[in-house]
Amino acid sequence: MRSLPRAPSLFNSSAMSGPFDFGIRVGMVSILIATSASALAVGGVLLYIVYSAVTIQPNASRRWSTDTHIHYYFLNLMVSDLIQAVDY
Repeated sequence: MRSLPRAPSLFNSSAMSGPFDFGIRVGMVSILIATSASALAVGGVLLYIVYSAVTIQPNASRRWSTDTHIHYYFLNLMVSDLIQAVDY
């Protein structure tokens, strides 16, 4: 019985054996920097929200409240962005 020829693999080790060229390295580093900046920015905003919600005074004129659904959407968006930045 004859064996069928094998299809070329996308993960061919001989094609990936050399170092990355300059353009690929620049792209990977720029993605890493953008991801890190996004994670730091979102983490900082979320930490500020938690800090201001915990340290609020009982009779303060400005307080953290969730009277509308917009607050929940905003928090959901921020947490999702943080997960996406960390998950890279």
